[in-house]
Amino acid sequence: MSDDILKTTTKTALVYGKSNCPNCTSAKLLLEKNNYVIDYVSLDDAEARKEFYAKTQEELGNPVMSVPQIWCNNQYIGGYQALIEYIAVENSVKFDEEF
Repeated sequence: MSDDILKTTTKTALVYGKSNCPNCTSAKLLLEKNNYVIDYVSLDDAEARKEFYAKTQEELGNPVMSVPQIWCNNQYIGGYQALIEYIAVENSVKFDEEF
């Protein structure tokens, strides 16, 4: 068996969210289910959230006005719906590579 097959890659996720956000909780659960190591940043503080939105909008060039905001393996994904799509594609690619 090739060493390449035995290598495992750690999948990482950075999630910005709020404690009272159902989509934030769902995003974390979906990432955990798909074996991601999650770094979670709470934006419960309204001022910190506004600063995050402004900084992220400036960096990305698109409006960012909601949580969760998610990065997987240092790639910006977006919100919860975008994460669902990203995971679906990731899983189908893995499936195709196995056969």
